[in-house]
This record gives sequence, structure tokens and C-alpha cells, in this order.
Amino acid sequence: MTDAQTPARIVLLNIDALRPDVLDQALLDGAVPNLARLVGGVDLEKGIQYQPVSTAPSITFCSQATVITGAHPRDHGV
Repeated sequence: MTDAQTPARIVLLNIDALRPDVLDQALLDGAVPNLARLVGGVDLEKGIQYQPVSTAPSITFCSQATVITGAHPRDHGV
């Protein structure tokens, strides 16, 4: 059961290799209106953007496994 402060659902959008500044500019330019609606506009009123931490090189499967599990590639084996 959820209260008024707890979201009923969470959407995790992981776009490998998308730099935060590029996303910010796309939001400012109005180039991604559906994504802007999802995250609450330029101010991210309904979203959170965190500073990326990835593996090097950024290989999608390995990077996403690291983000989702929080484990180093040597530990998750992807």
C-alpha cells in the first residue's frame, strides 16, 4: 500500500553513452517533448538525473549490469 508521498511506479530510463549535458540541452531546446513530459520538464520535477559512472570502455551490456547491480564487472561477470 502506498501513501500520497510514495510513487506507485518507477520508470528507470538508462540510455548508454548519453551525456547529461546533451540531455539537458535537448530538454531546453524542446527537442524531446515526450521525455520532457515524463521527467517533468527542464527542472526534472518528476525525475532524477545522476552523474554517470560507467565501465571503460562503455560497452552497453557491461555498463548496464554495473548500473543495475552496483557491482564491478569482475564481480558480476558480464
